[in-house]
Amino acid sequence: MSFLVPDYINRDLPLTSNQRKAIRKEAWKLWMKDWRNVLVYVAVIAVVLGGALVLGWFIGRSGLVLPAATLLFILVLYTALAWFANALFYRFRFAPLVRQVIQRYGYEICIKCGHWMRGLTTDTERCPECGARRGNTRPARSAE
Repeated sequence: MSFLVPDYINRDLPLTSNQRKAIRKEAWKLWMKDWRNVLVYVAVIAVVLGGALVLGWFIGRSGLVLPAATLLFILVLYTALAWFANALFYRFRFAPLVRQVIQRYGYEICIKCGHWMRGLTTDTERCPECGARRGNTRPARSAE
């Protein structure tokens, strides 16, 4: 997808680009069903933007004259914090939903790490990549 939002669909899966788009669209529908996802996402945006506004108001009211380099550093810091919060949110809340939808397409993948379990025998109980129990079909916090 992009540098800021990685594509959580395993590139080894034999899916067309239309199927990949459909998987992402279905995952977003699942994401929107859980009000906690929307609430946390809006809260992260509000904290980052609100913090920047409060900081700007404080600097303006106090009469501080900050060098351009300091203001640029503050802007870069807030941007980095917003990017990091967004990356964590996608990694821990959105990626399991994408993997859940991929499982609905008939591919046996690990919900925790996304590893494609092809070629494994039926007596393999755990994912060889992360050690999660095999057969988990839903993430820890399902959106359903």
